[in-house]
Amino acid sequence: MKKRTFLSILIVAFAFYSCSSDDNGSPGNQSTFESDILGTWNLTALEVLDGTTEVTVSGQTTTGTFTSVGKDFDATLTFTDNPKKVNYEGSYSTTLTYTLLGQSVTQEVPGENLVANSDWQIEGDTLITTESGVQTKFFIKELTNSSLKLESVFDRSDTVQGIDINFTGTLSVGMTK
Repeated sequence: MKKRTFLSILIVAFAFYSCSSDDNGSPGNQSTFESDILGTWNLTALEVLDGTTEVTVSGQTTTGTFTSVGKDFDATLTFTDNPKKVNYEGSYSTTLTYTLLGQSVTQEVPGENLVANSDWQIEGDTLITTESGVQTKFFIKELTNSSLKLESVFDRSDTVQGIDINFTGTLSVGMTK
């Protein structure tokens, strides 16, 4: 029962995390990034391979690790210039593996059909999206006419059903035109 409750909390909290990252790379050519990013991109990869969790229930803290690997991608992101908006439509599934108290559990998480709309801007080699006042920063690892690879370091704390949970890790995203 504890595993099922933890998994439910992990899935809910992870689905709504917000990312933050420092601009920790050398500045790229911002005008080239802005022109190359325009258009519709197909989501091809989404993964967290170094996730850690810290769960506190009734004053007891337990740490664990997790990975999350996306699959069955049927999603697009469309970047427009005027106004600078990014529209997300589609779905994907996730294989979530977490280890807690020495036990590893793998769960297939079915995708939901989502629609989202955010503002975007590029500062140096960082893509920043803003939705409902929340900024998410992605380091641009690669941006060509046909390939976009992003990375975001996250550290998020939430309380779900009276349970404090903290997630940290690096989210990697891949897209093609």
